[in-house]
Amino acid sequence: EPAAPVQNENSVLNMNAPTYRDVNLNITPATPSLTVGSSVTFSTSYAPVSEDATYSWYVDGVKQTVNENSFTYTASSSGSHQLMLIIKDGDNYVGDSKSFTVRAAN
Repeated sequence: EPAAPVQNENSVLNMNAPTYRDVNLNITPATPSLTVGSSVTFSTSYAPVSEDATYSWYVDGVKQTVNENSFTYTASSSGSHQLMLIIKDGDNYVGDSKSFTVRAAN
């Protein structure tokens, strides 16, 4: 049974997170042009302080398996979607999210 979708960054982080900031992680592209079946690589220019920083990417609340500063997404359904990135940087967490739209394939 799949995990319940995450609604926002705060619901990912339990109250034990030492610090959390909602920051602009400069996720690009700003407005991807996607149709069902096409792919886009999202990336962040955020430079973590910690050498063992971890990257958690989410699409519509579902965690992806990529722990890198970029993530390739293949659109599987049309409509409005949410991308979210949470970076654990040492003892600190930073997060950002963006909405994007996928058009139906012609």
